[in-house]
Amino acid sequence: MLLMFIPLQRLTSRRAVAAPIAERVSVSSAIHVEITATAGPFPFVLKHLGNVVWKGEAGPNALEHELSLPFPPEGIELGLEGALKDPTQPAAVKLKVVPANGFALEKVVWATGSVDEVLTFQP
Repeated sequence: MLLMFIPLQRLTSRRAVAAPIAERVSVSSAIHVEITATAGPFPFVLKHLGNVVWKGEAGPNALEHELSLPFPPEGIELGLEGALKDPTQPAAVKLKVVPANGFALEKVVWATGSVDEVLTFQP
């Protein structure tokens, strides 16, 4: 029994070696963004990680812009803030994101007055 003590002690008292954490480097790429509002004008601000990346005024015609943002495989979150100039008329606001892979991703937000939404786009 004494002979079993030494290997048993080595197995149970060995300290775990932490595996190195690999950092994921996100490279920015061109992202095509379009915004449309059924009732306009709709002044808006588009944010990524709390930073303003685009300001404008949307309407029934699509407003387009190119952004240079990282688009990891998990997706991207964009914050949409804005207010309808006529708060009595509800509107649909469509945000379309086309990353470098070319697959269009769309989200629609219904607005009655103001909008403050975080939209997640996953491929």
